[in-house]
Amino acid sequence: MAGQGGESRRAYIRESTTKQGRSGLGLEAQQEALQRFAQAEGYRLLETFKDVGSGKHDHRPALDAALEKARKEQAPIIVAKLDRLSRDVLRPDEASGAVHRD
Repeated sequence: MAGQGGESRRAYIRESTTKQGRSGLGLEAQQEALQRFAQAEGYRLLETFKDVGSGKHDHRPALDAALEKARKEQAPIIVAKLDRLSRDVLRPDEASGAVHRD
């Protein structure tokens, strides 16, 4: 469903390795994909949270900040791919409301 009246969104991107960055799956490619998505859906990107590091590690300060802001504002975060949130992507029934899709 397209955003109504220029709704705002925040985004999260993560790059696991230098190799990933060179492969076209890095931060810049994710940011471009999110900008294209936001434009197509009529969203305005307010902020992009960025982490660099493996998804197998729990220390991702930008993700923590993005989730905190999303909880406070009751607003979704968009990602280019679900595996940017976690190495092990949850099934919808396991996520228990953690993921919201427009």
